[in-house]
Amino acid sequence: MESKNLPASGFRVLNIFLVECEFFREMNISFEPEKKTTNAEVDSSYESGDNQITITLTLNYSSSNIGGKNEITAYIKMLGIFEKYGENPVALEDFGKINGPAILFPFLREQLASLSLKAGVGAILLPPINFVKKAAEQKEKVKKA
Repeated sequence: MESKNLPASGFRVLNIFLVECEFFREMNISFEPEKKTTNAEVDSSYESGDNQITITLTLNYSSSNIGGKNEITAYIKMLGIFEKYGENPVALEDFGKINGPAILFPFLREQLASLSLKAGVGAILLPPINFVKKAAEQKEKVKKA
């Protein structure tokens, strides 16, 4: 069904899925932030077809105590399916590396926050990610290799 409110070209979200989710917390953990180190790695990949692009966004998160023991770990994988319509000025590659991951990121962020609240450790809020900068850094890395 076509919507009359859509612009002449662009990308539309067809669906967003939670593909995988693992969350672990130790029974006894420290709630003092200065005694913790955290690591959050967000990676993305994409596959494109005729007028569709599928984007995968994954998070590996860990929070360790001073002794280096992981008290909290999380792995979350989200999948977004988008459709390209019209003559779009945004290249599929740019959408796959920048726009699509930026659209999926709030869903991934919310999933971690929700899980951590349910685990009784307070909301773990990932900081925003500049996907334009991340794509440029990846491009430079490939050039140097």
